[in-house]
Amino acid sequence: MQVLRYTLIGLLLVALMAGIVFWSNMGSQVRLSAEVLSVRTLATSESSALLIAEVRITNPARVPFVLREVRVSAVESSGGAITGDPVAQGDLDRVLGYFPAGGPRYNETLKVRSRIAGNSQADWTIPASFALSQMDLDARRGLEIEIEDVDGVRVRVSGK
Repeated sequence: MQVLRYTLIGLLLVALMAGIVFWSNMGSQVRLSAEVLSVRTLATSESSALLIAEVRITNPARVPFVLREVRVSAVESSGGAITGDPVAQGDLDRVLGYFPAGGPRYNETLKVRSRIAGNSQADWTIPASFALSQMDLDARRGLEIEIEDVDGVRVRVSGK
């Protein structure tokens, strides 16, 4: 009977220590949470369009998230996915200057080597060019943004 009591106390202490180690290391894991705030499209020709997504990204970890790559995919109304080409911030500013009806760029563009500091939240602009007409891009079923860290951690954000 006494052996059982000491065994249970030992197991309880081991579980308590494992919980303390787990909770103390939670902030050192690279991870993001993100949500798509708004999406707008802009026709650049009859067969291509620009998609501009405004995304709120939160980094709950204590370590920074350094961006390696951003991929934007649209799920077409037929069900197939098409990946857009990334658009540089300077090119986006020129396009929006040329098409003032598209509105301004509201936030900094998320690009390679962007740093998302630990314990922070910020809004980012993620533009992509698609070989689809604006009408087809507006009729999309969904939107998926994949953000990859230099260490290989990938975060997927879905939106409409």
